[in-house]
Amino acid sequence: SLACLRYTSYLVSTSYDRPLYEAVAAFLPCIWLYWEIAWLLKDSCCGKYRSWFESNASPEFTKNVQSYLDLIETIAAKLDENSKAKLDTHFLNCCQMEYSFWDAAYNYKRWEELLSISN
Repeated sequence: SLACLRYTSYLVSTSYDRPLYEAVAAFLPCIWLYWEIAWLLKDSCCGKYRSWFESNASPEFTKNVQSYLDLIETIAAKLDENSKAKLDTHFLNCCQMEYSFWDAAYNYKRWEELLSISN
């Protein structure tokens, strides 16, 4: 979807053009959201997505998410206020893009609808 392309392009661009700490902040919403969704829905999910929920709610993934959150805290503690604001901006931008990604999939949005193309 266009939402997926926008999101992944942002992540690639941030990883390429910005300092590493900004890229780390940009990837946080994806990792954190997948873990939260898996924990909330793991007991009610069945069928072909069950393994996704189980792996993203596993103790191993939980440890990885906590390590990532700890890394963000460690990084932020060493930054000035301007740099911390950049972390916030990337995090919030990517939260919005995560929402757009899931919304497009849930509502079966087509490229034409997302672009508002009319003939």
